Amino acid sequence: SFLGGAGVEVFDIGWSTALQEQIPLEVLSRVSSYDALGSFIAIPIGQLLAGPLARAFGERDVAIAGAVVYFVCVALALASRSVRNLERLPAGAAPPT
Repeated sequence: SFLGGAGVEVFDIGWSTALQEQIPLEVLSRVSSYDALGSFIAIPIGQLLAGPLARAFGERDVAIAGAVVYFVCVALALASRSVRNLERLPAGAAPPT
């Protein structure tokens, strides 16, 4: 649980930094809102599906399937050239317009 939470926080720091550096300031609040909405919608959907799926397929299999789906999503994101080539902006530099 601790390691999972720590991993989420490490990801969140990178994600939030990338949003703030790469998204133009005039649309950053809208992009952040859609990001939060998607996250908040996914949480209860996952919680609603976890019990029935665990009952049907077994807890271990559902946990493994979740890990595989997560890994595939991360791998697909990292396969994107624009994500791999994402660079930090110099301190004080404005995000792109």
